[in-house]
Amino acid sequence: MKEAEKLSPKDKPLLITHIYQNFRLNPVEIKFTDEQRAELKRRREAYQKNPDHVLSWEEVKTQVFD
Repeated sequence: MKEAEKLSPKDKPLLITHIYQNFRLNPVEIKFTDEQRAELKRRREAYQKNPDHVLSWEEVKTQVFD
């Protein structure tokens, strides 16, 4: 984790993408804390209230890299 904190702002999204793709290809059971479950619930509810208020991954990458 300390090494990840040292990454440049441009490299951090690349690390996130790599981790996501690796997890997607090699799924494992994840144990969420109560706090994490509450945050996921909050985000899901926010999305359900306004499903059009989202950004595509391409839009996110454009905002981060440009």
